[in-house]
Amino acid sequence: MRWGSHARTGSEHSMGGDHSAGEIQIFHREMAGEIQAFSFMIRERFHPNNRHWTNIFSKFRSITSVGKTAVVLAPPRGIMDLLSDSMGKYDPSSILRVPIRYHGSQTTPPCDENVVWTIFPRALQLSTRQMTLLRNIRMEHGMKMAGNSRPTQSSTARPCIVT
Repeated sequence: MRWGSHARTGSEHSMGGDHSAGEIQIFHREMAGEIQAFSFMIRERFHPNNRHWTNIFSKFRSITSVGKTAVVLAPPRGIMDLLSDSMGKYDPSSILRVPIRYHGSQTTPPCDENVVWTIFPRALQLSTRQMTLLRNIRMEHGMKMAGNSRPTQSSTARPCIVT
């Protein structure tokens, strides 16, 4: 999960040059070594909290220093609950519409170019309060983790495919 210190910074991917407040990345390594990455943009909104993330965010309060952990139980419908509309409708397909795919690199060293990225441009909605909890998480030397994303890289003429 990546996030920034402001509502318009934090995502590693951008749409039309605009960044989101954050980005959730899920990785799957295939036997041949290729990595499939699924990325969901996060949009920050003032109110209300995303109820599907309440359990996860409540655990962040107990992680106050390096080495502290918290157990988070999966929601009843797994990842699909986390991707559903936070206003109460259960329609994860609305977020999964019109993904964009491209061949790219890992976002952490060694940044090998062996990743097939699938970006879901319709953003997940998290509240300012929930984003503030993320922004207050600190690393071992006391600095906030906000801004934990790699800068957007040039596409170097790689095609992006809308599926």
